[in-house]
Amino acid sequence: MKKVSTITIIILLIPVICFAGSLQKKLCGVIEKKNTVIGCNPDTNKVGDSTSRSLDIYLGADDMVCMLYTADCTGTLSYGHVQHYDTGDDNAKICVYNSADQVDQAPHIHDTLIACSTGDRTTTSGWITMTGELSGAVTSGKKYYVCTVAGAYGWTITKANSGGNIYVNTSSSYTTPPANLDGTWNTTASRSLGHWVGIK
Repeated sequence: MKKVSTITIIILLIPVICFAGSLQKKLCGVIEKKNTVIGCNPDTNKVGDSTSRSLDIYLGADDMVCMLYTADCTGTLSYGHVQHYDTGDDNAKICVYNSADQVDQAPHIHDTLIACSTGDRTTTSGWITMTGELSGAVTSGKKYYVCTVAGAYGWTITKANSGGNIYVNTSSSYTTPPANLDGTWNTTASRSLGHWVGIK
């Protein structure tokens, strides 16, 4: 009877000991590990494609190019990154839109804006981290359109001639990116783009 009572007391005390602090990590390690929430890392978690490309697409003023991607983590949109092909004087924003149908097809009016970066002008080639965190929530496994829209100076984005569909709208707006993706879209198959947004 005494043995049973001692065991019962130890079992009852384990939550208290675990709550008390880190000195009991060996005893409570399994419980602590189970209750740990691991967040997204915006350097590695993303929606978009962070692979460097060697070919290019030129976007004129107010041209928008979009591609559908799957978010790999549930969290909040962080900074956007766009690979600039050359050293031309270009400016652009990166935006993320909900995909209403979750299908790789030309965007439409029901695909709504989550957020955009504030806009950047550069003469540097390579990956450009865009100014201004996008914010807005995304869900792991869900699909989103990541879009780059060129400003008055245009933008030369990198591409590869393999992959999925890209969609280009030549009458979008850099100053005020649209609240949805209604409009006329030109589709090109077997392409991939150098742009992505981190998730934190």
